[in-house]
Amino acid sequence: MDSRLNVPTLTLAQQQSWLVENIRKQAVSSGPLTRGEGFAVYRRNLLAVAEAALGVTYPTVRRLLDHADFQALVAELLALHPLTRGDWGEWGEPLPRLLEDLEPGREFPFAVPVAEFDWLRHRANRAADNHFDLASAQLLQSHSVDGIGIALAGHVGLIRSIYPLVEILNWHADPAAAGEQLRVSDTPRPVLVYRRKYRVEQRYITQEDYRFMLGLHAGRSVGNLIDELDGQDFDFPGWLEAAIGHNLISHLYPS
Repeated sequence: MDSRLNVPTLTLAQQQSWLVENIRKQAVSSGPLTRGEGFAVYRRNLLAVAEAALGVTYPTVRRLLDHADFQALVAELLALHPLTRGDWGEWGEPLPRLLEDLEPGREFPFAVPVAEFDWLRHRANRAADNHFDLASAQLLQSHSVDGIGIALAGHVGLIRSIYPLVEILNWHADPAAAGEQLRVSDTPRPVLVYRRKYRVEQRYITQEDYRFMLGLHAGRSVGNLIDELDGQDFDFPGWLEAAIGHNLISHLYPS
C-alpha cells in the first residue's frame, strides 16, 4: 500500500476498515487534510457520488435548494448516516428529518414534506413488482369483513401536507401552469403514491380513503375500519375495485 497514506501495520481487513472510516470522517471535514493528497481525491469522489445519489432520490429537493445548501445537506447526512450496505439507492431515508433541523428546512418549511414525498416516490420506484393474489379474494365469500385484513402493495405510500405536493412536483415541468395552483391548504391534503407497471404515480385522495388505507397498513381489519368510517363518504366495494385496478393491493388475509 502507498506509504504516503501512512497506514498503520494492520491486516488487510483492518486496513480496509481504517481506510473507509477515515474517508467518511474527512469527507465532511472543513479542516486541512492530514493523510496526504490521496484523501483529497477520495473525499471529492465520495461527496460527488453521494450528491449524485441524493439528486436521484430527492430530485425535487435538489431543485428547490441552491447548490451550496444541497451540498452541505449531503455532507451532513454522510457524516451522521454513512453508507453501510453498499447500495446508494437505499441510502438517504433520514434526509427529511435532518433537513427539518437545518437552516433551509427552517426557512422553507415546505421543503421537509417535499423531501418525504420524494422519498416515497423513490421507494415506490425501487419496490418489488406487485401481483394481486386473486385467490385471496375468496375470503370475502368465506369470512366476515370483521375477520379480513388487506395487505397493501409494497410500492404504496401515503402522506398528508398543507403544502401542494403534487403541484410542487409538477412545477419543474411547467412552472407557469403549476404556479397558479401553489396554494397552502387549511387542512392537510392526503396524497397516494404508487406504481402502475413501471411508472410511479401520485394523486390526491379523500380523507376517508387515507384513513382507511392507513388503518390497513397498521393491520386493522376491514370491518373495524368500515365501522369507524360509518356515516362518512366511503364506499368499500368501490374502493376495493379501484385498488385492485390500480395495483394497490398485495392480498387479503384472515385477521
